[in-house]
Amino acid sequence: MVGVKAANGDQHHLRALIDSGSQISVITERAAQILGLKRRRCKGTIFGVGPTSEEPIAQQTYLGWILCGSVKSYQCNVMVHNNYDDLQRFWECEDISLEKEMTSEDEFCLQYFSKTTKRLEDGRFEVRLPIIEELKHKLGSSKTTALAQYQSLERRLDQNIALANDYKRFMQEYMDLSHMERSASERKMEFYLPHHGVIRDSSTTTKLRVVFNASAKSSSGYSLNDIMYKGPNLQQDLQQIILKWRQFKFAYTADIEKMYRQIWVFPEDQAYQRIFWRESKDQPVQVYQLKTVTYGEKAASFLAINCLKQLAAEEKKKYPEAAKEVEESFFVDDFCGGHHTLQQSKQLQADLIELLKSGGFNLRKWRSNEKQLLADLDTEQCDKQTYEFKHMESTKTLGLSWDPQAFSLSWS
Repeated sequence: MVGVKAANGDQHHLRALIDSGSQISVITERAAQILGLKRRRCKGTIFGVGPTSEEPIAQQTYLGWILCGSVKSYQCNVMVHNNYDDLQRFWECEDISLEKEMTSEDEFCLQYFSKTTKRLEDGRFEVRLPIIEELKHKLGSSKTTALAQYQSLERRLDQNIALANDYKRFMQEYMDLSHMERSASERKMEFYLPHHGVIRDSSTTTKLRVVFNASAKSSSGYSLNDIMYKGPNLQQDLQQIILKWRQFKFAYTADIEKMYRQIWVFPEDQAYQRIFWRESKDQPVQVYQLKTVTYGEKAASFLAINCLKQLAAEEKKKYPEAAKEVEESFFVDDFCGGHHTLQQSKQLQADLIELLKSGGFNLRKWRSNEKQLLADLDTEQCDKQTYEFKHMESTKTLGLSWDPQAFSLSWS
């Protein structure tokens, strides 16, 4: 006998049978009336729950009604009215899609990329930002708001010396690598990007990343991202990459160092990537412009991934197998690959490094379940930490951790 609270708060003593192995819970009609429980309409007519243990039991699940029972054969006594829209969405989530539908905007972005992208003398790519021409004139002033946000950032940095030092090191690296430069003249079409720091505890290199906000609204209510095409989703399916990767006897992982920042932005478009910065308050606030593809812009992922695909296409004759891996085994900047023999694994690894180097990309943080695949690499190219594979979206984080010695996977 157990005490049960009714809908109106009254206490009743009812008899309960507890079965820890049961997958359903049932209640008699009389008990439901005593407790004054609210009914909820279901899409089905149910028979089969009764005093005889041999009869089948109907259970409502997120996939619809299912029947279970110990008899070998029986007549189905459930009239099912499934919500096919919910079922279709489930299978779409679980499906490994090999083809992605292209919209007219996607097709335009690909054509625009093909027409405007070029390789420079050192092999690196230079791209144009895919600005929507019809909306360009709607971009308002952003300078005043960005300056106010920068002054607010400085006040926060004054209260956290450690964060301020990390921030300064990050920005100094930008300047040392010529990824940003002073901008003296104003342009009619320009945009100022507010920025702030994000701490990444899982990172084995730079703990702090400065994020530039291309979604900040200008005086007209439009942001830089509002007047920019996103481009098609060119990412490979994560499940497909992992399933393929797990087949290899010799496996390894790596990632591309500062992938976005290895791609130059056309000089005229750099005016859309202006920021405020100064090393110390003893100096006046200066205007800089970012010269490379910038994290936080809507088209950044499309531009970076498409540069990899273009590089693979152009280097296919020289590195056929490595080019195929660039096409199929990269999830943005993360690589998962391998081979069935040690010799082939070494050759593929060497070809991948050379292919990507020809486009200005450095493949690093190598991990493997075979020490010989790391023996010929420089120490700074190897990663001593547990590999973490992340897919960031606006609503979720999908992580995968790999222990290369045991070749075991775990979700985090």
